[in-house]
Amino acid sequence: RELVLTALQTSGGRALKDVAPALRLDQEILLVAVRMNGLLLQHMAEPAAYRTVTLAAVQANGLALQYVPELKADREVVELALRSKPQALRFASRDLRDDSAVVSLAVRKDGMAIRHASSRLQADRDILLLAASQGGLPV
Repeated sequence: RELVLTALQTSGGRALKDVAPALRLDQEILLVAVRMNGLLLQHMAEPAAYRTVTLAAVQANGLALQYVPELKADREVVELALRSKPQALRFASRDLRDDSAVVSLAVRKDGMAIRHASSRLQADRDILLLAASQGGLPV
């Protein structure tokens, strides 16, 4: 176990894909790996079953949201992902892509995230102005 933790730390977490399946169930090992690289969530079996690990992964890299589609409607997970990578809006549920607070969070950090909002919000004046002020182009 200690050897695995050391390997993860020296490899930036990339060694997770080479870890024995039984050790990939160890929450401490998973946390070390995904805090370094949230996209390593893809190497987990049933990542949504490990909420703490999932939250750490999307906080490290919001694009990790794509590996937990069963949580794409979970506001807490999606908002955490958007704070890290606003473009993760594309992996959010249809309902959250139509939620003005969620879309505003993404667009406030990256105006181009408007591309992933619902059609209704892409036409919303306030969202468009916010997107334009953050370098986004009206769609």
